[in-house]
Amino acid sequence: MADSRLLHIQKMGAEAMRREAAAMYIQGVAVALVWTMQTTVEWDPTIRLVGRFYRGPKPENGPEDIGTNYATVAPAKLFQMLRTGKPSGQTPIKGENSYRGGDLVDLGEGNMLFAAFSGGTEDQDLQIARAGLVVMKKLWEQPAASSLEHVCINVRGNLDWAVELFELFGWESWPNRKVSWESGEAVFVYNPEGGTYIQLTFEADQQQGSPGSAQHIALLGDVEASLGILRFFATKYSMDFAVEDVGGGKMMVTLPALFYGSIELVPNQHPDFASLILTGNVKPLF
Repeated sequence: MADSRLLHIQKMGAEAMRREAAAMYIQGVAVALVWTMQTTVEWDPTIRLVGRFYRGPKPENGPEDIGTNYATVAPAKLFQMLRTGKPSGQTPIKGENSYRGGDLVDLGEGNMLFAAFSGGTEDQDLQIARAGLVVMKKLWEQPAASSLEHVCINVRGNLDWAVELFELFGWESWPNRKVSWESGEAVFVYNPEGGTYIQLTFEADQQQGSPGSAQHIALLGDVEASLGILRFFATKYSMDFAVEDVGGGKMMVTLPALFYGSIELVPNQHPDFASLILTGNVKPLF
């Protein structure tokens, strides 16, 4: 697949399936594919392993149970969907199986999203596959970003602290993506639910946020939960912390030791002050 954006959508869909399966304590194999009118020769589905790719026989199931290789079952579901244009579980032809656990989204104009999982019951596999499709469809509908470096937040203090704060909100650090220069460094974080990438930059001699970087950040989601995380974080690192109720259920938070601007906590309404709008996926603190 030549289009890196489409490959990214696949990877995020497979990652969403991995997370859903892990939350359900299910091991197996996830497979995701974006199909467009241009997908005529080169196919590059994304396959993600969750724990293990097979299981051995279970004696309690009797001699008929010889074990299952999830890494062959999940792709078979995908390729049956490609043939039929319907969710997996249709009448199979030679080389296919009749298992449910794969689903698809028809985007129109020859564009389709496919996701399949093998490792649980058929209903569990279908639930996991649909979790991947939700993320893939959301990413498909987002306009493509021209450059990751255009989405930037200048950090006033410790970059590791900034990454940790984003992780508390469900974001993840981008492995092997850190750059340094004489007067500063930059790291990246991303939101696995929405696929958004942010560059966090620190410059030793910078007195304020640079032009083109986000100064005021809006975080959409549960305001009270987000406020609790920010208070916890500020207390942990003995940071000055200020919060102001700006009406409409919104709160404005400042952490001057870490960011130049403020963080507006917004309960799904349009923010008032933000130059960058993010979505939080708040993790439990304990």
